This record gives sequence, C-alpha cells and structure tokens, in this order.
Amino acid sequence: MKRTANGVVPVGVFGLRHIWEDHANELSFGCPSEIPGFVERVISSGTPVLIDSGKNPDSPLVVNSSHGMAVLRYVKAPEEGFYDIITAYNRRNHPGTVIASIR
Repeated sequence: MKRTANGVVPVGVFGLRHIWEDHANELSFGCPSEIPGFVERVISSGTPVLIDSGKNPDSPLVVNSSHGMAVLRYVKAPEEGFYDIITAYNRRNHPGTVIASIR
C-alpha cells in the first residue's frame, strides 16, 4: 500500500495475478486456474471475518478459515459495493477481532 493525497492505494498487482505470482509455490498450484477453487474454499459459509485492530481502520478484512485466509477490500460502487480479493494464502491464524462470519 502507498499513501497518497487521496488516501491509501494498492501498489503492484493483487487478486488472482498476485496470488499466482507470490503464493503459487506455497499453495502447490500448477496453474492459475486452481486459484478460484482455493479462494472459494476459503470464503465459505460460516468462515470468520476479522479485522486487525493494530492496522489502519481502512485496512482490508481478513477471512480466516481452516483452508487458509483471504484479504478483502471493500469497494464503493455507485449502485452496489463489492469486495475485491487482494490476496489469499495458506496461513490460517491471523490475529484480529472477529466481527462477522460469511453467510
């Protein structure tokens, strides 16, 4: 992340490309097409959603499951907001406070 006059913006790539370039080896992926299935297993019903209170309040939410974790960022859109997937990897115990669970 990089601070700018308009706030904090991501630097570099994120999402599928970031997961492939930075975490494919640790996740033992042979091709990028394996990533959506992994992310789907991580972001599943009942999975805790937490925020790390030690970070900026605008920091992304962390989805922490038995399969791994994903870091999400809320994006405000004119009609309906959505969550971007910033990254996902096999670490399972991120510190933070549980604020919700995936429905």
